[in-house]
Amino acid sequence: MAKKGFSVARGFWRLLRFEDAFALYRRLVLWSFSVARARYATPWILFFSYIEGIFFPVPPDAFLLARGVAKRKGLLPLALAVSVFSVAGGATSYGIGAWLFDSVGETLLGTLGMEHAFERVLDAFSGKVAFWTIALFGFTILPFKVIALACGVASVPLPVFLVAALLSRSARFVGVALLMILFGARLGEWLQGRQAFVISLAVMLLGVLLLVLYAAGVFA
Repeated sequence: MAKKGFSVARGFWRLLRFEDAFALYRRLVLWSFSVARARYATPWILFFSYIEGIFFPVPPDAFLLARGVAKRKGLLPLALAVSVFSVAGGATSYGIGAWLFDSVGETLLGTLGMEHAFERVLDAFSGKVAFWTIALFGFTILPFKVIALACGVASVPLPVFLVAALLSRSARFVGVALLMILFGARLGEWLQGRQAFVISLAVMLLGVLLLVLYAAGVFA
């Protein structure tokens, strides 16, 4: 029993032996499909959703997508739970950014190789638009952990961060769940082999959205 319980974790650490970054990411995504079929899939998915907000590289979307392929029943409540656990992980990163950045935050960013991304995200925050910045960033491929760290360093009010993050992450993950419920396993199989295309399309659409919001004076 204990042997089976640790098989998921052992499978992940074995993946770290591969050196090619793209191949590693692809294997991590494929590994998420094995997690979705595990005996205790829901606790594992919630656990990984939490630590993704701190240091884990695979976004919760991959687990929801995989879960939708394996089993669509209960996917919507799971998406809501994933949102809560993801924001809880982000709140941990927020605390690191607010109180432990010099001792823990910088080391974490250096280990993950996300210093440049952190600087760009940090520059985007200001008191007047922090809520909408968090809400928009929550839909992008920007690592949520970096967004949360930046909010802590920038002294964004914690309630603002929590509400904006929860709304953004819930909309994102519920959207993924609804897509899987409506279109089923066929969509998951199509996306599984086209991560690069989907990411590029999402970035392009986000860029258009930001240009429209900027032209409308949202960031004025």
